[in-house]
Amino acid sequence: MRPALARVLAAATCGALVGHACAGKITTSRPFLIDSTVADMQWVNSSLKDAKPNAKTVFVRSTLGSIYRSTDDGKNWVSQRDKMGSEDDEPYKTRIQQMIFSKADAKYAIFKGYSENMWYTKDQGDTYKKHAFGVLMDIKPHSKQPEWLLASKFEGSFPDRYLSLFLSVDFGASWKKLVTHVYQFEWVSAPLCVSPG
Repeated sequence: MRPALARVLAAATCGALVGHACAGKITTSRPFLIDSTVADMQWVNSSLKDAKPNAKTVFVRSTLGSIYRSTDDGKNWVSQRDKMGSEDDEPYKTRIQQMIFSKADAKYAIFKGYSENMWYTKDQGDTYKKHAFGVLMDIKPHSKQPEWLLASKFEGSFPDRYLSLFLSVDFGASWKKLVTHVYQFEWVSAPLCVSPG
């Protein structure tokens, strides 16, 4: 990585450089170079039984769509590019535009790419599975069932395109169409009978 393209990453709020932890500025125990400024940062409070006291996993998304991960509350960082793609991939195919974290299980997260690819982790980023299911417009995890996802994507040909709603009960490995011509959608709190067939 060329220093001219790098920015200093500090373990705190988005888009800031090393500074004091006040007025939107940040501080860190050691700087880390990333490919651009910080666009998004998410602390994942570890609920694992074997987690060390106060241990936290932190994810950062840069403005260029790269993902960085820390498992020690921001002291050390590791790029996730090697886990999410190969050297043969075009750069845009491994860029991330959104990080989505499960409220049902702290180990589950989804990384939405700019292309049709999505990356799913069930272990806070130790491993990832890539699934392609077209370009999803919106994706919402269930608040109690970590494997359940609702997502919308466009179908049809221009100018007659419309959004359809899909359900996955295996964390993005397969999808079932529920309804077409959707504008908005949300999970409900009432019990839902879900069948993958």
